[in-house]
Amino acid sequence: MKITDFYQDLSDSHKATSSPIVWKAITRHFPGALNAHPCHVENDKRGADVIIELNGQKPVMVDLKTRGKDYAKHRNDIDVVLELSYGNRPGWAVKETLADYYLFVCMDSGRSACFPAHELHQATARHSEAWASTFKQLTTITGGQYSNVVSHAVAVPANVVAKAIQLRDEGV
Repeated sequence: MKITDFYQDLSDSHKATSSPIVWKAITRHFPGALNAHPCHVENDKRGADVIIELNGQKPVMVDLKTRGKDYAKHRNDIDVVLELSYGNRPGWAVKETLADYYLFVCMDSGRSACFPAHELHQATARHSEAWASTFKQLTTITGGQYSNVVSHAVAVPANVVAKAIQLRDEGV
């Protein structure tokens, strides 16, 4: 199993903020976007990577999730990888965050998906067991300054996540 480097991943995330591919996804999901700024490291630690300024509206904070490769090109939606655990703690997909939205972007295809953070957390909490038994599970080892951390995630089609959020909104 490959060990990823936390600091390299963080650097790649910061670089992605200024990518034309990411900007195109931002303007697709946030009409009226004027600018996107990287968040301060303290807000980044709390789950917000980017602040998006909107024309005539309050800015939104976004947790940007980029992938190098789009593995679902055969479908009309992308896979969103939802981290369920990080070491012995809850993963980002189930814990509270400072971000208002999650924006998932495949860097090779430019395809993207976006979900309100609170609704994504609720859908993940409600469906994570079923999703883990249905869709591909991923285990990642991230090397950091003090130790390696094992995280567990599941790759769920964006349409499945959207449907779970819609059903929650409809009270189902």
